[in-house]
Amino acid sequence: MTSFWRRLDVQGGAGIGYFAKERANGRSNHGDTTMPMEQNKAIVRRFLEALDQQDFDALKEHPGLHQTVARQPSVRAAFPDLQTTIEHQIAEGDTVATRATLRGTHLGALFGVAPTNQKLTWSVLLMDQIVDGKIVLHHANADWMSVLIKLGVISPPR
Repeated sequence: MTSFWRRLDVQGGAGIGYFAKERANGRSNHGDTTMPMEQNKAIVRRFLEALDQQDFDALKEHPGLHQTVARQPSVRAAFPDLQTTIEHQIAEGDTVATRATLRGTHLGALFGVAPTNQKLTWSVLLMDQIVDGKIVLHHANADWMSVLIKLGVISPPR
């Protein structure tokens, strides 16, 4: 991320100091738009609630969620009762970090694995960038290895 800010500074951007000051003030780094950090956290919470309700159309207003909109229907078909519990959420400037736990029953095929009726729990870490009230960048790091181990697809590490 630092190289991004340096590149902006070298290419005639506003400079690293400007962005650091804006982050310290809880403002977005883009344009004149300000979005309080608590509102940014609420946007991510609403995104996760829409996923739990399988309301994929609600996610289409966020340009950073295009891969999520494409991928999540198959995950939610495999775990139709999947629910997200936010364990920890913090915001700095236009970025929201969320640690969550997912819980659901494996009732549909996933990664070629037939339904097992197992109740599974795994974690996910999210980083979302919010601009003008929209998620424009979304990173998700789910613990799929634990899911594959629990489903018996791979052996646990020794």
